[in-house]
Amino acid sequence: MTVGVSVLLDFFGVQSLEHHRADLWEELLERAIVVGNLTMLQIASHQFPGVIHQESQGKPGGATAFALLAESHISVHTWPEKAKIVIDVFTCGSESGLTSLIDYLKAQVPHTTMTITRILRGEKE
Repeated sequence: MTVGVSVLLDFFGVQSLEHHRADLWEELLERAIVVGNLTMLQIASHQFPGVIHQESQGKPGGATAFALLAESHISVHTWPEKAKIVIDVFTCGSESGLTSLIDYLKAQVPHTTMTITRILRGEKE
């Protein structure tokens, strides 16, 4: 028997600098939680300052955002210098809203490619 499911969304080719902003992710997480019929307890985020190195090419720093849910959590990490965003959704509640939540996030993040990985958690071998 499992205790929940993790869904990992890896977005590649995210050139929009707006999508690497912590404040935007707070808004997107609030909406995604409603779409996914989950229960928000708290949202927090942090915007990292731009780092001067060749790889960043003058882009701002990335962002981290986290939604604490009654059902577990959603975390977001962005790397503008690599044009990547990764999102982890873990829920120990009903999976009924996960498809809607994932579809919402896919529609909100402009990307060239992405991967979705689903992992059953707490399953005994």
